Amino acid sequence: MVNCPDQPIMKDFRTFFTKFSWRNWLLALAVVLVSWLVISLLLTGLAARSLAQGKVATSQALFEAAYPGSWLVSRLTFRSWPLAEVWHEGVWLGRYGSRLQRQLADLSLEEQVVIAKNSLGEINNHLPNLAENFQRSSLLSVVIKNHQQAALQLTKFQEVADVLGQLFNSEQRWLILLQNTDELRATGGFIGSYAVIDFSQENPLQLEVRDIYDPSGISISLPSPAGQAEYLSEGQGMRLHDANWSPDFPTAASTIFRYFGRINGDPQSFDGVIALPLSAIETMIGAVGGVYLPDQERTISATEVVEVLRQNRSSFFPGSREKEQALQQLYTALLLRLSQLSVGEWGAVVSNLAEDRLFSELQFYSTTAALQNKLLALNLAGKTEAYDPQEIYVMPVETNVGINKANRKVSRSLSLALADQQLTVSTTFTNHYTLADRPAEILNNPNYTVANHLGYINYHRLLVRSDMRVRSITIDNELLTTWDEEIVVNSSGTSYLQVGFLVRVPEETETTTAVEFSLPGNLDQAIAIQKQVGLTYETVAIHCPAGAILNPALIHNLYQASCQEAVQ
Repeated sequence: MVNCPDQPIMKDFRTFFTKFSWRNWLLALAVVLVSWLVISLLLTGLAARSLAQGKVATSQALFEAAYPGSWLVSRLTFRSWPLAEVWHEGVWLGRYGSRLQRQLADLSLEEQVVIAKNSLGEINNHLPNLAENFQRSSLLSVVIKNHQQAALQLTKFQEVADVLGQLFNSEQRWLILLQNTDELRATGGFIGSYAVIDFSQENPLQLEVRDIYDPSGISISLPSPAGQAEYLSEGQGMRLHDANWSPDFPTAASTIFRYFGRINGDPQSFDGVIALPLSAIETMIGAVGGVYLPDQERTISATEVVEVLRQNRSSFFPGSREKEQALQQLYTALLLRLSQLSVGEWGAVVSNLAEDRLFSELQFYSTTAALQNKLLALNLAGKTEAYDPQEIYVMPVETNVGINKANRKVSRSLSLALADQQLTVSTTFTNHYTLADRPAEILNNPNYTVANHLGYINYHRLLVRSDMRVRSITIDNELLTTWDEEIVVNSSGTSYLQVGFLVRVPEETETTTAVEFSLPGNLDQAIAIQKQVGLTYETVAIHCPAGAILNPALIHNLYQASCQEAVQ
């Protein structure tokens, strides 16, 4: 018998496996699994970093490598562990976004819009789970600074994406109102131009900007409300270009639809309307780092938008095409810039827009009840808010009836003072335009009741509780003897007392108004202030009876506080 030299080796190998128990095998398997998951986590971090740096091919490869690990953890935890779901959905979105970015890179703008439109549905299948579990994760609430605020922003972004997904996959036609916040109106600004977005089209973002005076000139005229009758109507009633008189956007939108439905020879109907203020356009252009205008051969920043739109303002008259062309070029340039953004840049843009509160400056209205309810829940409907039974409600509303752009350089401060069942609402307006800023042809015009000038001529309104009463109104300590006063009702049936009067603020001057109200006896010291879209305040102060002073930033559209809580 010949001895085989391999026999001792095989014997040692069998002995090794015999002694290596199943517990050791499980331990080894666990070590391998944990190592794999740790590597997957590291790959996820590297992928996110690559995506932020614009290295799309690298980020896709890393997300692809990390995806099996995130998927396994999600399934092993039966999709019930919030942190695992945030990881898994985050990796899925990163992988999908990287793929999409590479797919769009070599396509035309029209092709990009079509693919992006079709991708919304797939993305919206994952965003809700990400937002919900980000909110639920107790570990992330400890690790991430301002976790609650970030969770709310993510949830709102997901809900907005859901609304956009519904719209882009519908057959609806929506009206887009371009509002000039430099010439204030109740819903944000003068409607100088508009466009129509048809979601049934393959490329719904192919818009044509039109002058509002075209349909306004051939539509109906409605009875003028107080303020508009005296200062804007010229005895012709209220026309379409002034139809956003109500600060309650659903009410204003319904009125605007009425005008479009009565255009002679061309009645038009829409399923919804979007009010887009100039301030939102400036915010968007600032977020993308400026846009390139080929006709001017330069990149303009957000602060230069107004300059571009007004460089030929002498040609901007009813029937002129200069304004439409300028807006069309700006829109095309912005759309092109958006199509060139990387996924990482898109993330920075979304974060920037969230910080600048872009959505609080946009207003939407839908004739579809279910969609309108979603817009209301998202605070995107521009509705004047209902007030609680014991709450003091105030909404200042400004309307520039001077037919100029003076609001561009007008600053304002708001003060509310509570004392002895009385509320005094004071507003100080400062017009920073100088006489030297006037164009030469109007330099010597002394008449502030008509254009042209750079004085701020404001039909100033205050909406308050319907059971509050006006005691007095002063302008620069001079008592007014007459003012407009009526009960108005918003789209949800809430009643308000609306008080209106004219305030003139010439160039280089400051004017202070003070309206004193008596309060019903059943109110506590809770206060709600609603901000008009397009307005900014340098300071806001609430003077409480016990001496405390609240200083809200009043950035969002609604601020609520209590003097009683401040005292405590």
